[in-house]
Amino acid sequence: MTLPDYLRVLRDRWLIILTVVMIGGLAAGGSWSLRPQEYTASLTMYVSAQTADTTSSAYQGAQLSEQRITSYIEVINSELLREDVAGYLGTDDLGEIVASSNPNSVLIRVVVTHVSPQHAADVANAVGSVFPRLVDQLERPASPAAIAPVSVRVMKPASVPVRASSVSLPVTLAIGLLGGLALGIGAAVARNALDRSVTSTEQLRQATDAPSLGTVAYDGDVPKRPLTVHEDPQSPRSEAFRALRTNLRFVDVDNPRSVIVVTSSVAGEGKTNTLANLGIALASAGHKVVVVEADLRRPKLSETLGLDNAVGVTSVLSGQLQIEQVIQRGPGGVDLLSSGPLPPNPSEILASRQMQTLIGELRALYDTVLIDTPPVLPVTDAAAVAPATDGVILVCRYRSTTRDQVSTARGALKSVSASLLGTVLTMAPSRGPQAYQQYRSYERDERAVVRVSPGGAKLPVTPLRPTVIDGEGAAPRNGASRPRPSPTPRPR
Repeated sequence: MTLPDYLRVLRDRWLIILTVVMIGGLAAGGSWSLRPQEYTASLTMYVSAQTADTTSSAYQGAQLSEQRITSYIEVINSELLREDVAGYLGTDDLGEIVASSNPNSVLIRVVVTHVSPQHAADVANAVGSVFPRLVDQLERPASPAAIAPVSVRVMKPASVPVRASSVSLPVTLAIGLLGGLALGIGAAVARNALDRSVTSTEQLRQATDAPSLGTVAYDGDVPKRPLTVHEDPQSPRSEAFRALRTNLRFVDVDNPRSVIVVTSSVAGEGKTNTLANLGIALASAGHKVVVVEADLRRPKLSETLGLDNAVGVTSVLSGQLQIEQVIQRGPGGVDLLSSGPLPPNPSEILASRQMQTLIGELRALYDTVLIDTPPVLPVTDAAAVAPATDGVILVCRYRSTTRDQVSTARGALKSVSASLLGTVLTMAPSRGPQAYQQYRSYERDERAVVRVSPGGAKLPVTPLRPTVIDGEGAAPRNGASRPRPSPTPRPR
């Protein structure tokens, strides 16, 4: 990963970092409030050698004192001294006793830490009283008349500390926040490394080796108003579907694709809603469009369009009705061929010759045929009908579908020689640092535009309307209108 990659991870995973930082700060503050304040008292002792007053004897005595320092520090830090100090004070509550000395020094510093400042000083001074006597016993010569080679004296007794020596609250919080920041960044990087979900169109391109046709942002009102292009044509979401319509036209300019399967890897990725809005977007541009509900297991397209599915695909395939008898006019100028009664063998029906014939008839009647199928991975329905079409659009849900699922779905379509036209990333964030793409909607100014005549009178001017080429909302060339047969009422 490069530096921009790490910055992108920090931007995308900011919530994880913030959560861990807050936990670190709260943990630090809680530990500080639960831990009592501590006080430190210190005592300094001097180690000297008992030698004659000659230069060589003084040098040897200094060497002897330095050699004894390490052993004396170990004695002070041992349980032996603690037992003697406890007996001297009459209590076992001594706190923490630590002895240390600088290199090439004959001074020993004893530090006592306790929750009570007075008791800390008492314990330190008790060490100053007990330890010299202990050294006298340890260094006592065999001859009673001889002098001990080393003696220890208190150089600076301990005083009662005034301020607490424990870490203050600001320092504790700073440590907790910095530790939380480090752990949060590590957690964000680890989460990003372990996350296999699709979060960008670039990941879709790498997983499918197919172009990205569009990105549709998440909208919480979709369950209430699923047909965004029809109900709110000026919204950014509607603009996203119109961009998808435009990109689809340029997938293969030399070989226009008129019969297209819209599917997904798994359920819940928004393929049916994407198909319905794409169909309305195509119809609003002057295309003659029919959407086919070929999901013969859990049909949702007719419900999305607000139409009935009592008769439809299975009714035509079984020979009970003709196509003209089951086509319904849906909102936004799009026609619907619903599923009809659900059969026990959907995959076999979709792969049958009758289904191929039905697709051929629809191809002759409409400019664009959009076929809604079940997801690729759970069942083989999409793979069964795809070879009879011009290509497949694979819908993928942002941060839900994994790259492995997309790759597997791509392999399943490739195994039946189905052409993957492109992918659509749905439910992407529209705001915040994780927003992949932002759209701007342009509202038309309904106010009248006026110009001033030479005489000063204000004359109305008709607002200019944009001209769109090749059917993107423009009238057909040569003044011809597209024939659209009125649908035959569905028999009851």
